[in-house]
Amino acid sequence: MAPQANFATDYNHESGGSSWSNSQSASESDGSLTITHTGGDSIRASNLTIEGAVGGSVVWADADGYGPDSGITAGDSVDYPVATDDTVRVIWSSASTDRTDQLKKWTGPDA
Repeated sequence: MAPQANFATDYNHESGGSSWSNSQSASESDGSLTITHTGGDSIRASNLTIEGAVGGSVVWADADGYGPDSGITAGDSVDYPVATDDTVRVIWSSASTDRTDQLKKWTGPDA
């Protein structure tokens, strides 16, 4: 069963920052999207993927300050590079099956 967790997004058009230090896409972005776990179940970082056009597909566990065994709980956040016409999804994937669920979707102001 998918975790019951809530995520909030906050778009910052002035910052192209990224929580992934090896990300080259930050220079191609129009800004950044802060994605924050706001409540509900703790989720293993290796089971969360963030997908979008500019930032590509990245695993939360690979973000600076997190690892594969990190538990993502209320207050944990990452900055993801985005374009104004981007659509970003936070996807949970089961570690034991091929089940996935979309936990959050953000659509840019020009999408």
